[in-house]
Amino acid sequence: MINKSQIASFKSNGYVILKGYLSKDKIKKLKKEIEIISKKYDIKNIFSSQKKTFWKKNFKQLNNLRLELNYKNKIFNNFFNTKLFFSDTSKIKNKKSKKFKVDKIRFNIPTFKNKLHPWHQDEITWPNRTDQNPVTFWVPLVDVNKNNGIEFAKLSKKSNFLLPHKYGSNPKTKLKFATFKNKKILKKTFKPILKTGDVFIFDAFLPHRSCLNKTSKIRISIDTRFK
Repeated sequence: MINKSQIASFKSNGYVILKGYLSKDKIKKLKKEIEIISKKYDIKNIFSSQKKTFWKKNFKQLNNLRLELNYKNKIFNNFFNTKLFFSDTSKIKNKKSKKFKVDKIRFNIPTFKNKLHPWHQDEITWPNRTDQNPVTFWVPLVDVNKNNGIEFAKLSKKSNFLLPHKYGSNPKTKLKFATFKNKKILKKTFKPILKTGDVFIFDAFLPHRSCLNKTSKIRISIDTRFK
């Protein structure tokens, strides 16, 4: 449960880290479900250390697994609607919260393609639902650090608007790969160190990107949103 000082930190900075926010049992249940479903795709020991050839060989199957968990799995759908997320969003917003239906399970596979996801603000990625400024609960299912986590810009002043972006070259993915025109805002960044059960909460205007996974294990995370 979020407290007053954490709410103040969120409103001042656009983010807050909540240590031990979720129980180990809740995370364990999600990981167990992933392990069960992954066997359907002939992927064994998904959370274990593996060679890059393993991740490359199973890339398509991993994506199919992710899509099933994201859109067809009851356990994960229930998690997207966790009551604690609703109640704490209500405290942050000072009003009754609602679901913002953009939930994602993310697989950050150990790098065999040396390509970073571009810096962006989430607000650019849903053009038909702007000005709602949802709260994102970013939940890692494994421990994360500078070698496999997520990177945020440490701005001198919290951004409350969409910064100028340039779109990706492919019309089908132009929003997905949109990035900032002015990179000077990215002089100071930070990569939070999180244990399973910790949650990083941030708003739609906080610049961020996913890091390259330089480990030998997959990083699986969830972002679920409320307004």
